[in-house]
Amino acid sequence: MEPEKEVTIFIVDDNRLFALALKGSIEEAFKNKSITIHLFETGEKCMEKFLEVTPDIVILDYHLNSEFADAANGLHVLDKIKKSSFSTSVIMLTSNDHIDVALKSFHHGASDYVLKTDTQFQKINHSLSNIFANKELAFLNEKKIDKLISDDNQYINKLHQIVKDTLEAEDLIVYNLLNPPLETLSSGQKISDKVARFGGSWKFIIAFGILLTLWIIFNVIAIGHFKFDPYPFILMNLILSCIAALQAPIIMMSQNRGEEKDRMRSENDYLINLKSEMQIRSLQQKMDLLLEEQIMTLFATQERQFTLLKEINRKLDTHLANNT
Repeated sequence: MEPEKEVTIFIVDDNRLFALALKGSIEEAFKNKSITIHLFETGEKCMEKFLEVTPDIVILDYHLNSEFADAANGLHVLDKIKKSSFSTSVIMLTSNDHIDVALKSFHHGASDYVLKTDTQFQKINHSLSNIFANKELAFLNEKKIDKLISDDNQYINKLHQIVKDTLEAEDLIVYNLLNPPLETLSSGQKISDKVARFGGSWKFIIAFGILLTLWIIFNVIAIGHFKFDPYPFILMNLILSCIAALQAPIIMMSQNRGEEKDRMRSENDYLINLKSEMQIRSLQQKMDLLLEEQIMTLFATQERQFTLLKEINRKLDTHLANNT
C-alpha cells in the first residue's frame, strides 16, 4: 500500500485568532491525514511562500485589508494563485453574503465559497472533505489511466514484436526464393544438356528418319561397288547401336541434372509453403493475444463489480445499523 501523500494548506486571513481557530478545527477534523498548515495575514506573504511550497489547498479571505490597508484583496490573490498553480483548490471566505461576491469568486476559479457564520468551521471542513475526495478520485483515475496506457503499450509492443519476427523470417525466405544459389556447369554438363535437348526433339527424329531412308534407298538401287552397305545394312545397324550406346548415358547425365533441378524446385515450393504457414502462425499468435487481452479485461471488470457490490453491502449494513 502506498504511503498517504502529505497535504499542504495555506490559510490566508488578516484575523489571526480566526486563522488559529480554523487551523485547530481542521487538525481536529482530519486527524487521520498528514496535513501541514501555514498561516498568512496577507496575500503578498502567501505568494512569497508560494515560490517555495505549492499548496494543495488555499483557504482565502475575501477582504484582507482590515490590518493592512494597502494589502491586496482576495480576488487579486486568487488570480495570482491560479496563475501560479491552476490545480490548487481555493476556498473563499467572507462575511458578505451578497450573491455578486460568490459569483466573482467562482468566476475567478474558486472551488468553494463559505460565509463566516456560526457553522463556518463545519462548512469549511465539509468543503475540505469534498476536495480531498475529489483529489483522491482524480489520483486514482490518473493511476488507472497510466495503467491502461502501460497495458496498451505492452500489448502494442507484443504485436509489433510478432509482426517484426514474421517480417524478418519472411524476408529471409523471399531472399532465398529471389536469389537461389548460382548453378555452375562444366563443359561436359553443357554438352550433355545440348545432346539431350536435341535428341529428344522432333528435329532429331525427322532428320534421322530422312537420313536412314536415304541410306536404305541408295544401297538398294546403287550398282556394283557403289553399294557400300548392302542389305541387310550391317554398317547402318552398327552405327545405330553406337549412337544408342553413346546417347543413353549422355541423356542419363542430363536427367540426373534434371532431378537436381526438380529437387531445387521442391525446396522452393517448401519455402513458399513455410511462408504461408508462418503467416498463419502469426495470425494465430495475434488472435491468442487478443483473446488473452479480452479475458484479462473481463476478469478486471468482474473484480471491479465484486468490489462495488461489497462497498454497497457495507454501506447498506452501516445504514441499517444506524437506523436500529
